Amino acid sequence: MFLSFALARIHNMPVLETNLTVCIPYVCFFVCEEYAKVSGILALVVLGLYMSQIGRTRISAESQETIHAVWSYIGFAAETAIFLLAGILISHQFTNARVPWIDFAKLFGLYFLLHIIRFLALIMCLPILRRMGYHMTVRHCVLVAYGGLRGAVGLALALMVLHKEFIPIEQRRLIMFHTSGIVVLTLLVNGTTTGLIVEWLHLSKETKISKQLMAEFLEKVEFNGK
Repeated sequence: MFLSFALARIHNMPVLETNLTVCIPYVCFFVCEEYAKVSGILALVVLGLYMSQIGRTRISAESQETIHAVWSYIGFAAETAIFLLAGILISHQFTNARVPWIDFAKLFGLYFLLHIIRFLALIMCLPILRRMGYHMTVRHCVLVAYGGLRGAVGLALALMVLHKEFIPIEQRRLIMFHTSGIVVLTLLVNGTTTGLIVEWLHLSKETKISKQLMAEFLEKVEFNGK
């Protein structure tokens, strides 16, 4: 990838490395949307996965803190802007429109179906995850499937569909309705009850044991250092 190659060339230059990590995603999004005719958002997701696994090794140690701080703020600002824009457009689209009760029924059905699909996908990938070093059980799969919140990426895709004029307006509104509804339900229901699920699955005990083992390990390291 060009980004990792360029980062290796400008080592120990925090300003240039930060600017490069900001500019390249914009170029990637523009090229994919305008010339490759593919989803720019999904292209950025792939770029992020690549950078998290391979590309980050090209970032110098002196620049990591600066890049992390800049991208933390960019992520916060982008998510806030997407949620704000989505709220404004939803209120504009559905102010005078009547949503049939069947669509609300479908929304709740889709909400439960997404949890089942996510859980089944995790169960299918569980052997692979274990071979990769993730010590997961079925209880962990239940927690991950329940705690997977849908947010900015889904809303961004729905907003892009909302402005595609070749798609009938009713279909665009329906996609926006279901996407925003799933986001609201996961934030209000899953986001507020995940702690209860952790207690119900008895996973909080594992966290306490892990913290205790880590504390004992740090005490031994400190004692040996003295």
